[in-house]
Amino acid sequence: MTGSGGTDQTFRIGYTLSSPNGVQFKDTSDTNVMILQDGGNIGISTTSPASQFDIYQDTNGTNALNVTYNNASNPSSAAA
Repeated sequence: MTGSGGTDQTFRIGYTLSSPNGVQFKDTSDTNVMILQDGGNIGISTTSPASQFDIYQDTNGTNALNVTYNNASNPSSAAA
């Protein structure tokens, strides 16, 4: 997989029976970047999602979620 700037990125995908249980996606420094928990919750940048879809962002002023609706006659975008 190639990341921004054309650099190669390596990710690991694995399942763990220890807390937090679920499928974990890790970067090259063994940091969890996403988890699919056994109960169905999905966490991005968190290993303990508190809802079905939980995104953690620790930097002020940066959008944690950007949703774009692409309609040729009326494009719109919303950020949170």
